[in-house]
Amino acid sequence: MEELFFTLIVNFFCAAHSDVTEKEWLALSGNVEIFLFKAYLPDADGLPANKKGRRVSEAARNFVKMYVSQLTGMRHDSLIISAGSNGKPYIDNSGVHFNLSHCGNIVLAAFSDEEIGVDVELASRSGNAVIERIFTRGERDYIGLARSEPEARRRFCEIWTAKEAFMKLQGAGLLGRMDFDTADASGPLPVIRSPKWGDAEVFRRRVTLSLGEHDFIPSRKDEEVLKEAEFEICVCGSHVANADFQVMD
Repeated sequence: MEELFFTLIVNFFCAAHSDVTEKEWLALSGNVEIFLFKAYLPDADGLPANKKGRRVSEAARNFVKMYVSQLTGMRHDSLIISAGSNGKPYIDNSGVHFNLSHCGNIVLAAFSDEEIGVDVELASRSGNAVIERIFTRGERDYIGLARSEPEARRRFCEIWTAKEAFMKLQGAGLLGRMDFDTADASGPLPVIRSPKWGDAEVFRRRVTLSLGEHDFIPSRKDEEVLKEAEFEICVCGSHVANADFQVMD
């Protein structure tokens, strides 16, 4: 069922882009494709959160292999996802860079001909300790100007997802210094500039998804059951501002 679900997503994308051949896609400088979808795992109901997370990660990697196979013509069973010395995943000799993130069973995947980094978070997430310890003055000003607590939480997520996506772009995870601005008092910045890491464009979206009985996301209360949820997504790279974005709800 899981493989069939991902096959449908991949075929949907390829049908929508049938005028672009595999080789043409790989030759397009700055080509970026972004997917937001649910990993359908009904047999994961009742599993502990950590085991569910591993299942989602496995499902997301399977989607990557199926997509790259369809895109390049390489056999699905010949594709191996490896990790570089910095832990960043890659598929050798494919010509396609990718990055993944998930929040519960909500998966964000991005593909490009250049390095790319992504993050997705529940938009209601908060982190006061992180704000004081990691965020820059401009970022703290942006949050401080929010007119309500829910808006402050959304602004926190705008910043946090941008920081995570930018660090994943660099292959640094959360180990590097985050002393770069993703926002200032006027709002989120379209380009992140870092003396150490260089510059990157930023693609942001806030998406509301309906939630079904088999969907699971981290909520503020274990007993909280949500029928829909708002997610903050961010993608960082060299040419992401005009990326193709597909939501599969």
